[in-house]
Amino acid sequence: MILSSPGNPTGAVHPEYRLRQIADWAERNDVWIISDDIYRAFDYTDTYRSVLAAAPQLRARTVVVGGVSKEHAMTGWRVGWLAAPPKIIASARRHVSRTITHVPTVNQRAALAALGDSATPVEAARDYRRRRALLVEALNGIDGIECQLPDGGMFAFPDVSGLLRDRGWNSSADLAAWLLDTAHLAVVPG
Repeated sequence: MILSSPGNPTGAVHPEYRLRQIADWAERNDVWIISDDIYRAFDYTDTYRSVLAAAPQLRARTVVVGGVSKEHAMTGWRVGWLAAPPKIIASARRHVSRTITHVPTVNQRAALAALGDSATPVEAARDYRRRRALLVEALNGIDGIECQLPDGGMFAFPDVSGLLRDRGWNSSADLAAWLLDTAHLAVVPG
């Protein structure tokens, strides 16, 4: 099971009790968890918990994926990591050695510097919190669109069903195509 909290694209942040419920289900059903923690710094509710903090008994069956791209604004640097049981790490190493050569040294050094700077994620989250409020307010100002304030992440997930109905579009894909062609604005349908 892939678990993303804060989640993309909805911005949902799973509360600790929900993580424990998911963990209990995974344990009962012998399911592995892949926890995508890439947006962990972008929790606007201050309730973020890693699945392993909520359910340490899953350590032997959990892979945690992280990186510097979002939290440290290093998109494109391609520096990330995973934490997992040794057999998973060994398998990942074999796969990576056959698909890529290495992470450039300059990227590694920049990531180490970023990881040593505890202020950057806080500043980035503060800026995204401000942008989130502006975006949601603007979206809610458009007739036919309703958008809840996301609990986390870097995205808004508006309900455009009213706009589709009012404009005669059949799907959010039609709206996305119209926005791209007319306003030169790229959005993801959904």
